[in-house]
Amino acid sequence: MTKETRAIEVFAYRDKDGNPCCASDFEKGEVCVFYRSHRFGCGETCVFAQTGAYKRQQEMQRRGEDGLGTLIPLPQCPVWAGKLKKQTTK
Repeated sequence: MTKETRAIEVFAYRDKDGNPCCASDFEKGEVCVFYRSHRFGCGETCVFAQTGAYKRQQEMQRRGEDGLGTLIPLPQCPVWAGKLKKQTTK
């Protein structure tokens, strides 16, 4: 048997202010392939999210005071690995 390494290319998105984000336009389908929603679409998460209490996956936060801004990638996101600064939701 042999062991091989593979790499895949995925789109990485930034918002209008240049911040890393998980989608630039949901209507056009410009969304990270690792994005997931749960709780009947009320919670947003990532395939790489950690599982917490009650087996719920960690939820992503949104920028902006109203919580309607762009999605902030989770620290364990491989797309933005090493490129994320500590982000606040405001």
